[in-house]
Amino acid sequence: MPSRPPILLIAYKYPPYPLVGAFRWTRFSKYLAELGHPIEVVTVNWKLPDTGNLLPQVQHPNIRIHRIPSGYPHNFRMKRTGHRLLDSLRYRIFSHFIDRYFYWDDEAQHWGRHLLPKCREIIQNRDIRVVIATGSPFRSNYWAAQLKRELPHIRLIQDLRDPWVRNPLKRFPNRKLALKVENETLSAADHIVTVSEGMAEHFRQNLDRDVPVSVINNGFDPSLLIADEVDKAKVSGKIPVVSIVYTGSLSNGREELLTQLLDSVERQDTANLKLAVAGNYSYKLAERYRRLIDGGILELCGLISQHDAFRLISRADFALQLNAAIYPYALSTKIFEYAAMRVPCLSLNFGGDIDRTIRECSLGYSIDLRHEKIDPWVAGLAGGQLSREFDFSIEAYSYKTLSAKYSDLILRMDHD
Repeated sequence: MPSRPPILLIAYKYPPYPLVGAFRWTRFSKYLAELGHPIEVVTVNWKLPDTGNLLPQVQHPNIRIHRIPSGYPHNFRMKRTGHRLLDSLRYRIFSHFIDRYFYWDDEAQHWGRHLLPKCREIIQNRDIRVVIATGSPFRSNYWAAQLKRELPHIRLIQDLRDPWVRNPLKRFPNRKLALKVENETLSAADHIVTVSEGMAEHFRQNLDRDVPVSVINNGFDPSLLIADEVDKAKVSGKIPVVSIVYTGSLSNGREELLTQLLDSVERQDTANLKLAVAGNYSYKLAERYRRLIDGGILELCGLISQHDAFRLISRADFALQLNAAIYPYALSTKIFEYAAMRVPCLSLNFGGDIDRTIRECSLGYSIDLRHEKIDPWVAGLAGGQLSREFDFSIEAYSYKTLSAKYSDLILRMDHD
């Protein structure tokens, strides 16, 4: 493979960080390295167990990882004791005191004093011109903009996975100042990349100059997925048991959608439905649906590995996806992973990119709760009336394909 331009990647969340914030650039690093891009990654010194099994995916001769302090107690913040009460107490201390009064923006707020000297050193020693900063946390992008001002010859790509200041669930002591910081950070970029068309428009609204904005979606990595040999010849007719799986977080409005579904299940004769939820869940959720749990309809699995999550999905009849009303521009990578395992998604959403993509790519059922009720869908599931035959047209969302698109952008930036 011929050599391609080197990249400096600023990624606060990077393996062995085990959660979804590291997934996107784990995959892009892997495939961009295979395409021939030398990648210098600057991240923090994570000391977490690699429960997501992500580290092996970024072991490549073209990838060098530089781990530096964060200026934040990131390892203590993420450490799990296995004791739900203690972990909950620590979460509350951080969210209600430490984060609110000392890190009012995000956990990368004081990273700059460690990050900027390391980046300058790497750029000089490795003759790097293209810098990519991925957020959240968005102070990573802020520090990258500072680097651009110090070294105007570099070409800066701001890679944005989430909303920043106008996140409905995020509070800032001085919102006007926070919007100014966001504007200055993004306006310093040579190019902005977001994960959906809706999010691209979201960020365009706070730009005071004409910065090019591209969409390079999240996707799926076919090399990681599992296709169990399970009998799924259940396209029509009466199905003895219909299994539905949800994996991932229930935060940011998702638990409310799950409760709507579970309330509908309780209202109807759904003894043949089996719903497994893998991921953190609240005590309130477990107590509220104790009857479904005791009846064998609902299983709360807790946290499981990514490998076990994929296996659980591959054996299901349908895979649940939840998009809260406050995030209509979110485009979950889950729908592509489900499709790669040929498991139809059952998406509860409020329109937007997720609804359009599911319909255009024939990935399963999109239930736009602005216009539809859940009860008829639950009745259809319980009655075995929902087809499992879909086209699953996801070739464009493979990380191998998406990485080639990112590589083209990097080449253009390097040659400008």
